[in-house]
Amino acid sequence: MKVIGYACQNKLSQQPRNLTLSHQERLISEFAVSKNWELQKIFREVITTNSGEGQPKLDEIIRLAGEKKFDALVVAQEAG
Repeated sequence: MKVIGYACQNKLSQQPRNLTLSHQERLISEFAVSKNWELQKIFREVITTNSGEGQPKLDEIIRLAGEKKFDALVVAQEAG
């Protein structure tokens, strides 16, 4: 299965300390490996606005999904 990852940090809202971009990337990579999935790429994005604009990486992911370039999107979330 071909997958891509999306690591995102919102500078305008409180984020758990353990969900830095680097930590998210590690979690995404480890999860994909544990499932024997082919991780094609991890998109990194820092959000600095509350509007729907300013997320070009997410826009690219949506475009790639429409073109069926990957099978699944993997994101990290805080355990709890």
